[in-house]
Amino acid sequence: MIIPIAIPENDQKYNPEAPVHRIFCIDCSGSMFPSLQEIRTQLKNKIPTSIRPQDFMTLIWFSGRNEFGTIFEHISINDLSDLHKVNTAIDRYLKIVGSTGFVEPIKMAKELSEKYPETPQVFFLSDGGENVWSKNECEQAFSDMKNIPLVIVEYQYYCDRVFLQHLAEISNGISIFNEDFKDYDDSFVIFMKNSVSNNMFQQIKTDHPIIYMHDENLVIKKPVNGQVRLSSNIKEAWAVVDDDESDRPVKLVYMEMLYAIHTKSLKQMSNLVALLGDVHITKRYSVCFSKQDFSRLAEHIKQCILNPEKNSFIEGCDRNYKVKDDAFNVIQLLQLLQQDDKTRFYPYHPSFSYKRISKEVKDESHFVVNRDLGSKINLVFNQSRANISIGCEVHGHNIVDDEISASTAFRNYAILKDGIKNVNILPISVSEPTFNKILSEGEGLIKATEYKKNEVYLLDITHLPVVNRLFVSVPFTSSDFCQKHVEMYHTKSELKYLKKMLDNIKVKEEEKEEKEYERKKADPNVVRDFYDAPELQVKISKCSTIPPINDKLFAKLDAKTKLTASEAVLVAIHEEYKSLTPETNKEEWLNAKIDVLKKKLYELTTYLEQAKMALLIGHAWFSDCTEDKNTFTVVFQQKEYEVSIEINTIKVYMD
Repeated sequence: MIIPIAIPENDQKYNPEAPVHRIFCIDCSGSMFPSLQEIRTQLKNKIPTSIRPQDFMTLIWFSGRNEFGTIFEHISINDLSDLHKVNTAIDRYLKIVGSTGFVEPIKMAKELSEKYPETPQVFFLSDGGENVWSKNECEQAFSDMKNIPLVIVEYQYYCDRVFLQHLAEISNGISIFNEDFKDYDDSFVIFMKNSVSNNMFQQIKTDHPIIYMHDENLVIKKPVNGQVRLSSNIKEAWAVVDDDESDRPVKLVYMEMLYAIHTKSLKQMSNLVALLGDVHITKRYSVCFSKQDFSRLAEHIKQCILNPEKNSFIEGCDRNYKVKDDAFNVIQLLQLLQQDDKTRFYPYHPSFSYKRISKEVKDESHFVVNRDLGSKINLVFNQSRANISIGCEVHGHNIVDDEISASTAFRNYAILKDGIKNVNILPISVSEPTFNKILSEGEGLIKATEYKKNEVYLLDITHLPVVNRLFVSVPFTSSDFCQKHVEMYHTKSELKYLKKMLDNIKVKEEEKEEKEYERKKADPNVVRDFYDAPELQVKISKCSTIPPINDKLFAKLDAKTKLTASEAVLVAIHEEYKSLTPETNKEEWLNAKIDVLKKKLYELTTYLEQAKMALLIGHAWFSDCTEDKNTFTVVFQQKEYEVSIEINTIKVYMD
């Protein structure tokens, strides 16, 4: 629990009208491409109305190693001429560069803080992590900022939040998370209005962490050598102690919840949720697995502290409320939509705000999309990462030399990117049965209560869980998981074989033109921006790929000699197909067989995708072994297969 601490009076009062030198460090790495134009515009719009006449500003840009500098240094705005110079410099120099390195810009910020007489405050914004300097070098650079007021803004979900929060802690700074540009804009306004003081209270002796609210954000100060120091403008703070007394004000329970989420004290958080009985928070916490889920829950709890009348107990209070473990989730929703032949997706609907994390490649063709036509959904799963995309064929026209012809183009939209929801709203039209299913299963997904034909419904997946608690809390075994992977490999092999047979039947006299596409190779000399993401690698020994289905394989299957393990998988289906009589309608037989396999593949995918999310996002593991065991033997169709499972952290390049 938390208890109030006595804050001694400080005889050294600060003057709120004293001039301040506000130093901005803005990340210009490749991943900032989608937001940098908004940040440029915002700086130009907000600076003249936010900066006081007595204040000064410095704007530092930074990217990778040796890629940093000042766009303007220690300037004040006294007239339109000054403002014009600032705006011109922002447009000219605040541009995308390459990778991300924290050391050089923070050292420059320290030098400039000490160079000028005004009270400094540093605003450090990044959407990435330390990509070029060692961890020790970076920690040392931020440790040197202990006596300089510092705000670190963790921008969007792909930033290295754990490390940025660690840097805020060792620099005696404040960490703020901004989900999107709107949140960043709000943080900027608060930052420009806050009072800054270098005067510190005397050291407070304590062995417990101290928490308080500063500029609408929770701040945690851990004791160093049995002491914590607080800024002179902090009037109320609490110590986190081990006592578990239940009788305390609701506000303090909310404060403890923020502390538990920030420190990842999940047992403490579970106890607090049960103690408080806020039904809305109970529902949200029950499906909290990704950093996106925890961030959004923390934001709601913060609003319960700042504006309790509007946000506390919005769904009532019930300490005995139980949430369904098998809550409807994103995977189930997307697969439900894909199974409905009448489902249409509208990617150009104004409600669909797609968040790219890399630079958009311009389409140089003359294709003009028809924005009013929806597209069928084809789900694309990533084998090793927590990604799900909607692939769709959009309809429109080609315009060449004033000639107009109907045409289509393929588009791909990442709905889940490494377990993070990349969109909040899905504009969809569906059949009545699917509408009713969504209405009954997905609480809050859809606002309408009655079905209307051809209506475009806006499905709000903001709080729809990525994976439900059933897959995290109810044990699943390595044997079942591995066996289903082997079964999926068999199913995909059979599908590939049967589709080839079907193509052979349908093939025309003119062979289809084979086109080869050269994959663009990355320049090894270019330093690229990246973030770290979890990856699940499942490997079936000697069955790494499905063999090419061609005449050479058919001959080997006929001979049944010198077959590899992956080729042997196809023996049974090859024999079954060859046994068909001439009177058999082979095309009808193939289509029926393919439909059965597709249904099986759908069921396997549903299970394995949720299991993958539980492993990668829910941090679950198998109930029948410890986490250090990663090689398993399973039997499928009377044959033994060795399956290895590894969870690694990989670099995901953002271009």
